[in-house]
Amino acid sequence: MNTQPVNRILKAISEQFFDQVIFVIDDLVFVNLDWLTNRNYQFEGVNEFLYTINQYKNHKLIFMIRDGVNARFTGMIEIIKQVIDDLNLNDKSCYIYGYENLYIPHTTHLELDAVSMWSGQTYAIIKDLPLASNQFNKRFCAMYGRSDMFRLKLYQHLATHHSDTSLLSFNSGAVHYNHRFANAFQDDYDWFAQHGGRVIDYESGYGSVLYQKALDDIHHHYQTYFLEVVAETDVHSNRFFTEKTVKNFHLGKPFLLLNGQHSLAHLQNIGFQTFSPWINESYDLVSNCRDRLAAIQLEIDRLAQMSMSQLQQMHIDMMPVFEHNRQHFEQMALE
Repeated sequence: MNTQPVNRILKAISEQFFDQVIFVIDDLVFVNLDWLTNRNYQFEGVNEFLYTINQYKNHKLIFMIRDGVNARFTGMIEIIKQVIDDLNLNDKSCYIYGYENLYIPHTTHLELDAVSMWSGQTYAIIKDLPLASNQFNKRFCAMYGRSDMFRLKLYQHLATHHSDTSLLSFNSGAVHYNHRFANAFQDDYDWFAQHGGRVIDYESGYGSVLYQKALDDIHHHYQTYFLEVVAETDVHSNRFFTEKTVKNFHLGKPFLLLNGQHSLAHLQNIGFQTFSPWINESYDLVSNCRDRLAAIQLEIDRLAQMSMSQLQQMHIDMMPVFEHNRQHFEQMALE
């Protein structure tokens, strides 16, 4: 690989904000794919994008995926292939910077290490917080700043069965399911109509929370619960993690993680320790997303049957894991 253009590309990515879909620096054309898809995995403005991008002949194109946009479900891969054909690009002129290698012919993949990136951004905000103690009075925490189906399912399960022993926040004034499936999820609509969301710290029903705000506020709460129920941004990938997950490595909190299959295995492969045998982590082996959700809910119910003193002792027993993760997290954040 010719390192000169790669170094220019990575330097530009580290220095620029990229507040447009297409951002041009000399012969480099950066395409911010995060801005071309929505959270329902839909690509927006296909014709407009192809018409606009096709003016950049004899340029190097860099497609950037930095915010949990799952290219496999958006049609993005086929659009990238079309641009490659239209502009006659090759692996010296077409780069894909992202957390997953899409294995598209005639491209060069530049890896985004999402864990390292989010560790650095998270550490800057929570670095002064001490490890959690075992003097908590809640079993579970689920604080969801943006509504999606999986988060609502977890929030509903906790609010229905474990409300008294959970710290819960669901920052949405309405259920947001695709209208084509309204009948299939009528029970969720009915439940939410009766119970609604629950907001802690944030403006009621705003619908999303900036990660900086979430991390600023977490110090009010993290000492009060045993375990966080995390639902990540892209629940179909095992390479994308945000502050939702990585903050727990610094704070000393076990978590259940709704993400892609083998996500815990990936975290282990890069040096973190997870929470088996105290926590049943077999859900990480489940490929079916519906079954993986059910397995996490089952583990929530099992832990709910334990006394608070049992969980407090479990926390003490996990302390070597917390200390290892904190040290590894800080090393990664400061690299």
